This record gives sequence, structure tokens and C-alpha cells, in this order.
Amino acid sequence: MAFDGTNMWLTVFPTGVMEVLTDGGMVGPFPVGDGGLSYGIAFDGTNMWVTSANANTVTKVLPGGGLEGVFAPSMPLDDGGTVSACVSPNGIAFDGTNMWIACTTSGNVVELGPDGGLAGTFYLDGGSPNAMAFDGKHMWAVGAGVVTEL
Repeated sequence: MAFDGTNMWLTVFPTGVMEVLTDGGMVGPFPVGDGGLSYGIAFDGTNMWVTSANANTVTKVLPGGGLEGVFAPSMPLDDGGTVSACVSPNGIAFDGTNMWIACTTSGNVVELGPDGGLAGTFYLDGGSPNAMAFDGKHMWAVGAGVVTEL
């Protein structure tokens, strides 16, 4: 769940949709955009961002529920191709500028800029991260009994 200052937004696992809880009841469903298993959700002050673990994507959702974009963070390979930078994106948090995503299967955290572009990749010692939090100064990742400050 995530709060946008007015309403609560919910991901509905395993449907690939979100719903909005308002004073008048539930509104939606709104498709996440890639039909993936929606897990994590976070608010960046304007838009909602939703992770889809089986599609390896992150979807940016406009305030009214429309899609801004579906992003599949990738890294370049030496042969000119690319590889997914985030396998099984799960938890997500906002640091005031960028979104941070826990990538459970690949064992890392990725940082996405406001445009959905890859801003950083951080590999963790031990554990497979599945949740993220921001304390106003540091980003934190947790998974498999390990807590890491980034």
C-alpha cells in the first residue's frame, strides 16, 4: 500500500492491477501496464510506481491511474547487448529524487531516475532484498535476515 496525500493505493496480487481506496470506497481496477504480478508500490510526490516481479519491470502510474511508462532496467553487455539489471523487483521506496527497487532474485538494488532510467546498481553482501525504506538520509534494504544501509 502507498499513500498519495489523499488516497491509499493498493496492489492486488496476483492480478497485475491496482485499486485506490477513497472516502467513497474503492476505485479501479487500474492495470499496472505489463500484466505482471504487482508487488511493491511507492509514491514520488506526483506518481505511483509499481514493481512487477515476474515481468522484471517497474511501472510509473499517473495520478488518475493512466500509465506514464513501463521500465525494464537493464545493463549493457560487452557484446553490445543488454541484461536485466533487476530480476524479480519487489519492494520500492522513494528518496526524494529517485526510486529504489529491491531485486530479490538478482540479489541487488537498483536506483531509477524520475524518467525511469537506471541511475545505479548496488550489490548486497548476503540476502536477497525484498523491501526498501528511506529514513530521510539513508536508503535501507532488507531480505533473508540481512539489513543493509546504502
